[in-house]
Amino acid sequence: MINEMVLTESPAARAGLADKTDVLDKVGKLAVLSDGIHVDRAGVAAFYDVDVETVKKLVQRHRDEFTVNGLTTVAADVFWGGMVSPQTKRPRGGASMVNLYTRRAVLLMGMLLRDSPVARQVRGYLLNVEERAEAPARDAAVLALAEHMKVLAARVEEITPAFKAQRAASDNAGGYLLHDVAKALGVTHHLLRPALVADGYLSVEHTPGGRALYRPTREAQGLFVADDHRTVHATPAGQALCERLYG
Repeated sequence: MINEMVLTESPAARAGLADKTDVLDKVGKLAVLSDGIHVDRAGVAAFYDVDVETVKKLVQRHRDEFTVNGLTTVAADVFWGGMVSPQTKRPRGGASMVNLYTRRAVLLMGMLLRDSPVARQVRGYLLNVEERAEAPARDAAVLALAEHMKVLAARVEEITPAFKAQRAASDNAGGYLLHDVAKALGVTHHLLRPALVADGYLSVEHTPGGRALYRPTREAQGLFVADDHRTVHATPAGQALCERLYG
């Protein structure tokens, strides 16, 4: 979330909130000119309860940013000739050009003024708007993360039996060799291994030298494991399967 300090310091942060001009109506009534669009410097200063020199200096310092947000300059004759009330007296010796502010430019002033209580209210409303806008995206990210964690948990649950079986076979390799399982069943491993291949629990590949190498199939996860030399071991579940099928 953008904080107030970032808002007063960062043009990019201000640009991201420049269209939230409705917050101006939450803190006061902006006196627009007769065209219903623009505000003069005195109107901006009155809205934020600061002097006109403060407004003038901020515009000089951030002229490009104000221009992007709608600040325009018109001839004084145009301004006094039709944009203000006829009852408003034109000061003697006034400037030949007059700055006019759109609502976006007025909002920008509120993001830049540091010591105006009204400007701080404007920034407070802007930050609340931004927080509400960010909330759905943040909630969606949390939900997506939760779903991802569920998938990971399911995957862990899926591979845990195979991992435990592999550890058990490794820890008890001498007791669960297929040779020993076959011996316990009263058959030879030369009969047991082809039977497991035929039933889809083992696959076999033959080396150029004619040696048959057996390894568990995907369907045999948690039932049989093979070491680096492709020596097949039966887990307790695999031994029980052999007893059920071939005992």
